[in-house]
Amino acid sequence: MQFHIFIDLLFLTALLHYSGGIENPIYFFYAFHVILSSIIFPGRTPLIIATLVVILFSSMIYFEYTEILHHYSIFSTNIHTNVVLIYVTLAVFTITIYVTMYICKSIMHIYREVKLQIDQQNLRLIEADKQKTRFFRFTSHELKSPVIAIKSSIDSVIKNFSNQMDKRATDLLRRASRRSDQMLEIIRELLELSKNRLKITKEIEMIKINQLILEQIELQKVQVDEKQIDLKVDLPDKELEVYGHPDSFKEIFQNLISNAIRYTKEKGTISIKTKDFGEEIELSIKDNGIGIAEEDIPKIFEEFYRSENAKREIKFGTGLGLSIVKHIVENYGGKINVASKLGEGTKFSILFPKKNRENVEL
Repeated sequence: MQFHIFIDLLFLTALLHYSGGIENPIYFFYAFHVILSSIIFPGRTPLIIATLVVILFSSMIYFEYTEILHHYSIFSTNIHTNVVLIYVTLAVFTITIYVTMYICKSIMHIYREVKLQIDQQNLRLIEADKQKTRFFRFTSHELKSPVIAIKSSIDSVIKNFSNQMDKRATDLLRRASRRSDQMLEIIRELLELSKNRLKITKEIEMIKINQLILEQIELQKVQVDEKQIDLKVDLPDKELEVYGHPDSFKEIFQNLISNAIRYTKEKGTISIKTKDFGEEIELSIKDNGIGIAEEDIPKIFEEFYRSENAKREIKFGTGLGLSIVKHIVENYGGKINVASKLGEGTKFSILFPKKNRENVEL
């Protein structure tokens, strides 16, 4: 880069010489190179370039004055032989060049110091966020085992002794078992969230998108039948295949489909579609459920956030599902959009690129 600037200065000096020398005001174009060097280069390089500019300009004036070089006049004046004017012009030019260099260099020095401080703060924030995520992961993992043990014990008591127990006691144990399931769901989502934020390496394989969606639908068929939901599935005959991490795609489909079922009224309608756009695949899940208020839409992907109407509809929920989905989709290089109207339903659309085994980074 320094060499390029040097060549430009030589070219500008030659151009100036052949277009009037000191008579031509374009000699202030030298300042552009001084400004550019002050922005790009730290240390003494801008000072060296400013000095080179002064030397080149002064040499050209001197050689024209002493007639070593022929003077090409453009205004029919003899400015190049006026000693007083030459000294004044050189003084003004030199002061302008060095002041310009000093101001630009000072500004860039401040900028670099501020940028360094910001970069250091960002690194500390990133590390703090990683520590928080590791804490989530460690805590969730440690909680999982005792909760499983508690649930197993409760389920065992219900299975083996429910006939010998008071009905009220059995109901309380069943309620405790359901609460344990809910706690395990929270722990699972916390683990998944921390896994995606830490970008833990997972196995990559060819994923059959349509098959995976149908598997998730089958897993939630009981809830669909209980609410008598009209589930419309529109998948292309040709299987959509991409390289990726199966667990990540399962997490996306499971969260979006279960949310649609959870917040759709009895005898409602849910539509699931996939489309192949060549380099990209689109998944859309539309329901005619409770919908989302306009002011809540920008917040639904925040961790632990649940809209007020969602809380009224279903008391229990972690507010982590959509945050996890967004993390996975963005890590995969995709986009997620939501369109919703309160009381009329919601549509989630995900557009994600097809990837090969070499460029998957999830």
